[in-house]
Amino acid sequence: MLRFFVRGNSSIFVLMRSLIPAILCFVSLGVNAQVLIVNADLNRAANLMEDRIVYDNRSGWVIDHEKLEDLIRINLNKFRKSEGLHELKSSIRCDSVAREQTRYMVKTGNFSHERDSLDFTQRIRLVIGHGHFGENLLHETTPAPIGVYKENYDHLRSKYPDFNFMWEADRATYTAFARDAVKKWIDSPPHYKNLINPLWNYFSVSSISTSKGIYVTLIFEE
Repeated sequence: MLRFFVRGNSSIFVLMRSLIPAILCFVSLGVNAQVLIVNADLNRAANLMEDRIVYDNRSGWVIDHEKLEDLIRINLNKFRKSEGLHELKSSIRCDSVAREQTRYMVKTGNFSHERDSLDFTQRIRLVIGHGHFGENLLHETTPAPIGVYKENYDHLRSKYPDFNFMWEADRATYTAFARDAVKKWIDSPPHYKNLINPLWNYFSVSSISTSKGIYVTLIFEE
């Protein structure tokens, strides 16, 4: 019926012929827009999955330390920038010092700036030489999620006094941990003093996790 009507009126036919591409274009744009929205949602979901810290019943929290360390660096430089300070660059020669101290703390359970009867200045100059340096440490207890323990929340709190909200369930993410680590240093006066020291130009971050916790060493270099 429509075909008959169009053929019977040439002016309407011309009008319809000019509108059809526009209609098709509109439909095409609508489809493309919808596809873009779907892709955006999928990308967001993928990013959220990549940001999650996965828990394994046998090995505990499975942490990508390279990803965590990168996020700590990013958060630290964002904070320094907000304080009107220059950003720090990664220091290759401080990497070995940071890794060595983190390994020592994991091996001995001794959460300290000292190692083998050497204080911070002595042990770092033993590797790098003379200069001015700073160091921030972090130890985070990482118990299993609440659902794994099958215990009530209050009992879990009493069992782990340092229990952090980010370990409660599937809310543990690299973004949250990195942000929380930097915030804890900001809230501690001596650590905060290191973060805002204008003398620093370089830094290095090292982290190692165990079934019970995670250790982080942050070294500053002039």
